[in-house]
Formats: sequence, C-alpha cells, structure tokens
Amino acid sequence: MSKTFFYLFLLTFLSSCTSMIFVASEKLPVKVSSLKGGKKGYVQVVRKHESLLWGYFPRSATYDVASAYAKYNVYEIGNISIESTQSFGEQLISYLSFGIYVPSTITYNAWLKYKQ
Repeated sequence: MSKTFFYLFLLTFLSSCTSMIFVASEKLPVKVSSLKGGKKGYVQVVRKHESLLWGYFPRSATYDVASAYAKYNVYEIGNISIESTQSFGEQLISYLSFGIYVPSTITYNAWLKYKQ
C-alpha cells in the first residue's frame, strides 16, 4: 500500500508543469513580421515568473505582451521573440528548495515602431 501511494505521489508531482500563455491585447498590435517605415527601436523587457511544487501551481499563467511594451509609447510591435530561462541563482534556489519554489525569467525581445 505504501509503495503504491509513493509511486502515485511521484507520478503526480513529477509530471506536473505550468503552462505559460502569451497574448496580445487589442490595445497595441503585435506582428510576427518586420515593421515598415517610421522610427524603430529594439527593446528587451524582462519579467519574473514563479511556480510552486515542481511547477504544479499555478496551472496556467497568462502574460500580455502588449502591456509589457505599453510604457514605451509605441504604435506597433514586430519580430518578437519570447524566452524563458533560469539563471544559476534561480536554479540553485530550485534545487535547495527541492523544487517547492521554482523561479524563472521571461525575456521579450522585439522591434518597436514609435508613435510620431
């Protein structure tokens, strides 16, 4: 009985993960293609993401890409890339907490077309 419970516990928590959903609100257009004309600039935005119990909680995290760039007074976003990483310190925290707390960093890289 105890062995079965242990394997079910292991299966439940080791197979867990957090799904991250990236959306673009209607406030600011986000394009995958290149931006044409106008004043452009390349901006990198860094955000923190935290999950608990080996990524089991939160089950889903939604990030609005447009709101990340709203403070830059832009008209349009293009050629965006999103990267989720763990630094050495974040990995160390994950290991020392035995996966109970799992921090990571989300980096948005994009070309912006500024308002005229």
